Amino acid sequence: MKFNNAVNIATVACLSVSPTLALVTSCFDALDSISKIPGYFIQNVQLNACPAGCAPNIDQWNSDVKDEILNELLEDGIQYTGINDEPAQKAFVKSIDDLYNTVVSKCQKESDGLNLCDDEDKVQPFLDCVNSNARTAVLKGVPPLLPYITNDRCKKVDDYLNSDQLWKDDFPEHFKSYVDKCHDI
Repeated sequence: MKFNNAVNIATVACLSVSPTLALVTSCFDALDSISKIPGYFIQNVQLNACPAGCAPNIDQWNSDVKDEILNELLEDGIQYTGINDEPAQKAFVKSIDDLYNTVVSKCQKESDGLNLCDDEDKVQPFLDCVNSNARTAVLKGVPPLLPYITNDRCKKVDDYLNSDQLWKDDFPEHFKSYVDKCHDI
């Protein structure tokens, strides 16, 4: 964890001026939680899709369900955190979409033909790639968010991303639309 904080400090120092740095240093937990979203997302896809006999893959996800489910989850997150100004909402939504697109792009080779419900040894290289690229993608996405970052927002975002509300309620609720139609896709 100390190494991750050192990387965060160095990156933020290069990206921002000192008054912003003081504010952003209190948001490391939120940045760390955001960088874990892709891995948690994959684990929760597996948890909800595999027992239902679905065979989720990245190409199918990109073409058929990503926008619907991701947008609903982002709306839930915005409501949970109380971030009610539209420019901040748009910036956060774009940062999450950019995170997803960057990680998928960087891990294209590992995801080619991969069914997320395959054996763990087949899925693990993709999951390793996702986890190793997510932090860099998150840190690159910080500058557009700087005008909207506050200590309170960082805490609320971190709380939501680590909450049962997200992973036990919101995610399964919205992902059910995929599970219900996965055999027809």
